[in-house]
Amino acid sequence: MERKDLITEHLAMGILDTKKKLLYGIINTANYDVMGYCFIAGDTPDCLEDVGCFPEDIEKADLMEVGGTLYAEWPAERAVVIIKLKDDRLRAQE
Repeated sequence: MERKDLITEHLAMGILDTKKKLLYGIINTANYDVMGYCFIAGDTPDCLEDVGCFPEDIEKADLMEVGGTLYAEWPAERAVVIIKLKDDRLRAQE
């Protein structure tokens, strides 16, 4: 049965749990070829290279605080958003 009286549409919900020190969310907006999202976890910010981020974006993402966002370099303005979700590197050194 299809319901058409809903105000919102939940496309995905879940909880992320990883032992990796860094976690980023990448969202492609309508200014990109397709809209979508992914999460990438790693021990260094170089994990962003695996999803096609450029070195200058990786450097900026590394400097962000948790909850920080940046628009990645892309031919279309505001096409790709990177969000830093977790950074436990400093906690591991304490």
